[in-house]
Amino acid sequence: ELQEAQARIARERNQLALDQVDVKASLDVAERRHREKDIQYAKEIEELKSMLKDQQALLEAEQVRQRAVMQDEIQSAREECAREKAELTAEREELRKKLENLDAARQQVDTQMSAEVLTLRERNFALKTELETGVAQLESAVE
Repeated sequence: ELQEAQARIARERNQLALDQVDVKASLDVAERRHREKDIQYAKEIEELKSMLKDQQALLEAEQVRQRAVMQDEIQSAREECAREKAELTAEREELRKKLENLDAARQQVDTQMSAEVLTLRERNFALKTELETGVAQLESAVE
């Protein structure tokens, strides 16, 4: 009975030892898988960080490009405004000169009209005087 008990204990110890080896092997496998997952996750994190840096670089490059485009558009708009301002200034100057010429022409016409009115008044006075003289002569002749 003792031998059987010792044999049974020995078998159980062997079984426990085998179980312990199995558990240790399973634990080693689990730890290895855990390390592999950690390594895999670390690689994925690095890849994501790299992708994020790439995206940030692309975003910054796009922002720089957009700023450059906006600055070009602003410069073009400024140049266009300057051109239009110059054109309007030239047009205004041309209109001012035309107005001066028209004003000078109006003054000349006014002067000519005044001279013609004066001449017509003098002629009218002369004709009136001549008519009165003629009427007086006729009246004398009639009497």
